[in-house]
Amino acid sequence: MPGLSLRRLALSATVALALAPAAAPAQTVRMASDGDLKILDPIWTTQFLTVGHGYMIYDVPYAYDEGGIARPQMIGEDTVSPDGLTWTFRLRPGLKFQDGTPVTAKDVAASIQRWGARATAGRLIMSMTAGFDITGDQSFTIRFKEKIGPLRELLSNPINPLFVMREADAKTDPNTQVTTTVGSGPFLFAKEEWVPGSKVVYKRNPDYVPRVDPPSGMAGAKIAKLDRVEWVYLPDAAVAVQALVRGEIDIVENPPADLVPVMQKAGNIDIRVLSKTGNQLLMRPNHAIPPFDNVKVRQALLYAVDQEAYLAAAIGNKDYGQVCWSVFMCGTPLESNAGVKDWGDTRTDRKAKARALLAEGGYKGEPIVLFKVTDSPILAALAEVTAQLLTEVGFKIDLQGVDTSTFGTRRVVKDPPSQNRAGWHLANSWAAGPVSGDPLSNNYIPTPCTGTGFFGWPCDDKLEAMRRRFVAAATVEERKALVAEYQAAMYEVVPYIPLGQFRTPSAFRSTISGVLPGPRLVMWNIEKR
Repeated sequence: MPGLSLRRLALSATVALALAPAAAPAQTVRMASDGDLKILDPIWTTQFLTVGHGYMIYDVPYAYDEGGIARPQMIGEDTVSPDGLTWTFRLRPGLKFQDGTPVTAKDVAASIQRWGARATAGRLIMSMTAGFDITGDQSFTIRFKEKIGPLRELLSNPINPLFVMREADAKTDPNTQVTTTVGSGPFLFAKEEWVPGSKVVYKRNPDYVPRVDPPSGMAGAKIAKLDRVEWVYLPDAAVAVQALVRGEIDIVENPPADLVPVMQKAGNIDIRVLSKTGNQLLMRPNHAIPPFDNVKVRQALLYAVDQEAYLAAAIGNKDYGQVCWSVFMCGTPLESNAGVKDWGDTRTDRKAKARALLAEGGYKGEPIVLFKVTDSPILAALAEVTAQLLTEVGFKIDLQGVDTSTFGTRRVVKDPPSQNRAGWHLANSWAAGPVSGDPLSNNYIPTPCTGTGFFGWPCDDKLEAMRRRFVAAATVEERKALVAEYQAAMYEVVPYIPLGQFRTPSAFRSTISGVLPGPRLVMWNIEKR
């Protein structure tokens, strides 16, 4: 077929361009990226790829170390007033943007406010904020209306990070993407070498001054030991793995678990799980439009899903996945079985109950637009399983293929597909454990009725009030007691549905060393011999 041949030639040309030898320094590392970078603003989106781009070029005020402790990063010191309502921050010396200008308190304060308009943790902070005061070039205060005990932890969010931008960039409307790429982090974005659909290039920032404390997790000294990092876009996971085996690339960050044996057999490849907590697979209905504005139809989803089927298709290796209905992750201090009903029992006739709830909710067979993210093996597999399971209980599914970046832009559309071709009803995703396991940072559980929540826009004021009570919980025991009450109510409202828990292996050529454990791979501290 001529069309198929042309597509294969186009793919071959793309791969050849991406893997073509480069006149690069000895300390160059090539990594198969998780998608094609198109969105450059890591505050505007939580997409894994764009957040990774943010970690390359921006820095953060605080970060979690390997032990899960929030540590200062750009902040040199902080103090809290006796009543807990005023926090004073002073920046550490040596911070400089990549255009040569110093990082000031105004830049950090403006960045907090922009992040606070979009991030789940940020919105919570801003709702409790009375005001900001710039007290010097390197110092500022935040005044609060009520005490926030875990403020450092909220500001350390590793999945929706508080990246510090220049004040002018940070004053961009939070709903408008920033297109500049000037940060103060350990690497520079080589925009002139960026080839969309092929590769992204970063270079070591010679002016970056790391902290003096040792690197640990996402915190400590960010020492860029590599001169150059290339993200190579290889949408076919098998092609990426073969490129790793042949030594054409050095890292595959998130290879499918079912290809791990291939890499182990090849030799000279290290397989490591960087995140101890793992990740949560999930399904997100669009609450803003029918039919998922009806709670009975959302409850039908609970009976339609099959976590074992999702794990088998998306992860494919029992060593890396587990069934888990705990909203705040299994294996964490907040693990709970509260509110889990008979949908979690394989002996239940779940399909019959799903059909009954669909009828009760008034679903009349209208097409359900479901995203299939084609360049993500995990998300593509989740979509295929979702389409099959929901069809079996009576949904009519319109499965629409999109790439990672298109998914990021379409999922913010609230309009129904009948009014806007970009509209949607259902999306599968996954979220990292450190955030999913935190009731104050989990993007998917807020249910504000203001229309400003995370994509999917669930609305339930009572549930949201329950979530905010975690702010005052000073001990793990207090948080556990709240979890039981919250989770039971959450499974009545169904903001989203957990589809299982998994750990992600990462694959490295044996020439790579210095990899830090944490919720995601970071490129500082890494060396290549």
